[in-house]
Amino acid sequence: MDLQRFNSTLYLEDKNILFHTEGKNVTEGWINIECLWCDDPSHHLGISPSNLYHCWRCGLKGSAIDIVMKVENCSYGSALIVMENYEDYLPGYVNQEEKTQGVSRIKFPSDMKDLESLHRNYLIKRGFNPEELIEKYQLKACYLTGEFKYRIIVPVILDGRTVNFLGMDVTGQAKYRYKNNSNDNAIIPIKSLLYNLDSVQNTALIVEGITDVWRIGDGTVATMSMEYTQEQILLLCRKKVKKAVVMFDGEELAIRKAYKLANALSAAIPVVEVFELPSGDPAELSEKEVKNIRQKIFEY
Repeated sequence: MDLQRFNSTLYLEDKNILFHTEGKNVTEGWINIECLWCDDPSHHLGISPSNLYHCWRCGLKGSAIDIVMKVENCSYGSALIVMENYEDYLPGYVNQEEKTQGVSRIKFPSDMKDLESLHRNYLIKRGFNPEELIEKYQLKACYLTGEFKYRIIVPVILDGRTVNFLGMDVTGQAKYRYKNNSNDNAIIPIKSLLYNLDSVQNTALIVEGITDVWRIGDGTVATMSMEYTQEQILLLCRKKVKKAVVMFDGEELAIRKAYKLANALSAAIPVVEVFELPSGDPAELSEKEVKNIRQKIFEY
């Protein structure tokens, strides 16, 4: 969530919480209320234009999310859902696409075709069955020219509808292995999505990349990098996931990032775990290893 889009004034009005925009204790541009955490006699808690707060009496600091959690007596994830109703501009969801840039249909590369030998051989070398992936994930390909040349085109689908796509290099020569579609040509920005979310039921296994999803299958979603966004957490909350397991690559940095994401998820999801790989990434797992992992994770 982009806190700057949260209309704190409207929220306070709806909750009948008295606020001040000028006068004693009020910094210009801020909104002040009586602190919700201390015995405040005179609206010492100030909310900045970027929706961060500071009580000048007890010294407590935080964001508007904390205020909503306190007022609603709810969890972090529930607070994000409440705050969605008070956003001046909310990107990232199909049922609100009229508030985005007006894109109602994805424009795929003009030279996009079915996968032929170059792209199929790449998948085979990675240990995948091209026919299965093409059918299940609706893969296409680009060839000699264009912005996505020599890439597999991977649609990102939400609620049964393609809302974005990315391209995966099959040559090993590109500067970046993955190339995102422009946000100007997307219904929903790529980092406001989780790849393969439609396959999730009660349990979500969260990985970094799309090939990790391909290896492990249904119930697995990809953040499409080691970094996560609040929009991605909110998607899992909306899905009413009861258990989330984070399994990033086996390197030290990725494991640290996995625990950071797990910590954020724990405020909104009942059961959260980190599954540490000893090395490598999930896309390199053997069929036997995938079977064992699925048995451990999806028995919830």
